[in-house]
Amino acid sequence: MTQTLPTVAEYKAALDHHVDMGDLDINQAVILLTVFVNHTRGKNTHVKACMDRTGLNWKAINAKLNGLVMRGAIKKHPDHWYGL
Repeated sequence: MTQTLPTVAEYKAALDHHVDMGDLDINQAVILLTVFVNHTRGKNTHVKACMDRTGLNWKAINAKLNGLVMRGAIKKHPDHWYGL
């Protein structure tokens, strides 16, 4: 069974809703959108791309990424890569 992904606009709207509801902070939403867009292009996302987009330092970005992994929102791959 093939799963149909939402469009980037639909995914961003859902993230915006979760930010408005307080379920996610802005940086988490930026990370999730970055990972999603790269996934739609057939790529994984490196931690440095997330750092560039959010402006977070190494310690802060790892805390955000680990939290999202623990919530099941993204998956961690070897060597600081993340995907869906």
